[in-house]
Order: sequence, then C-alpha cells, then structure tokens
Amino acid sequence: MIGEDATAGRDASTHNDWREDTRRKLEQEADRLLTELVDGTRPYTERQLARKIRLEESRLPETDETAVPQVVVDYLLKRQAELLASSARLSRLQAAALALALQGLSARQIAVRIRIPYGMVRRALRAARRRIASRPSPYDGLYEVYWSEVNRYIYRKPKKTV
Repeated sequence: MIGEDATAGRDASTHNDWREDTRRKLEQEADRLLTELVDGTRPYTERQLARKIRLEESRLPETDETAVPQVVVDYLLKRQAELLASSARLSRLQAAALALALQGLSARQIAVRIRIPYGMVRRALRAARRRIASRPSPYDGLYEVYWSEVNRYIYRKPKKTV
C-alpha cells in the first residue's frame, strides 16, 4: 500500500499518468494470462467479455455532437420536419407549427411568431401529433377499397338453397 507521503509530492497529472500506466500494464498481463490459460482459443466468460468491451470502448474516440455547425443542425432539423409533415400529410399550418415546436418553441411563442390565435396553434399541434401517431401511409385506404371491390354483389358466390 502506498502511503500518503509517497503520493503527496506528486501533482495530479503525474498521478493520473501513473494510474493509467498501471491500468494498461494490468490489462496486458491479464491478456497474457488469458492466452496462456486457454491455449489461444480465447473463449470468453461473461466477465472477460465485459472487460474486453470496456477496453474497446475506452479506445474509441469520443465524439461530440455539439461540434457540428449550427447551420447543419438547423438544416437537418428542417429536413426532418419536412419529411415528417409530408409522410403524415399535414396541412401547411400543422407543418409550420410542428417545425417550430420541434425547435423548442412553446405554443404561445409559435402563436406570436406566426401571428395566429393561441387556440388555433394548440389545435394544429394536437392534430399533427394525432396524425403522426396514427402512422399514416400512402396506402391508408387501399384495404378498404380492396374489401369493397371483393365484396361487390357480382363477385359473391350464389347462396345455396336447401
């Protein structure tokens, strides 16, 4: 065990470097022992697999989504809102209100921005959410049309009389 006197003189970066170096050496030794114990076939137990996954995750570079320019974020948000509005077949008011809501504006702020009554914005957002939740499709009415065609009088089998 290392006493406080031994670590008292080290600054934080030296101590962190020492810990990282020790961790790396321990991981390499664990890999060597694992290879020797299982003759190179390396079947992993749950614990070994979790350790391997943890190591691989530590080697991956960290990405930060906030590094994307705001212009790109705005474009992607606008494009997603357009796709959502077209696939749900929203009206222009519903699409505009939804796009502004996706940008984080409240219903009151949307009403002020597009100069319409607050209640109208709330109804438009509610209708847009309902349409999106119902998973609309270009083939919505296809089943009904098919069913009505198949069940037309001309296609029915004649009833058997006994």
